[in-house]
Amino acid sequence: MKITSASKLKNRKIVTPKSKRTTAPAVTKAAPKAAKTATIKTKRASKPLPTQEITSEQIARRAYFIWEQQGKPAGKEAEHWMLAEKQIKAEQSFTE
Repeated sequence: MKITSASKLKNRKIVTPKSKRTTAPAVTKAAPKAAKTATIKTKRASKPLPTQEITSEQIARRAYFIWEQQGKPAGKEAEHWMLAEKQIKAEQSFTE
């Protein structure tokens, strides 16, 4: 066994075969994109969804349906109208 000095060991190059050489992993830009999409999703979630306008025709149809279900009583048009409007608004807020 041959003993060499420390200075000779420092100057010596170690050569590895190409098959054993490793390269640094390629840097991808996936992480910044993921962070960017997360930010966009947060912005969308905080923005209120546009509500669909309730028309008087929708309320009239629902009020008529309620009137029929209650046995077609006279003099409760305003009550049926208010109930119909309330039901439609509740359904609309539930689906959003």
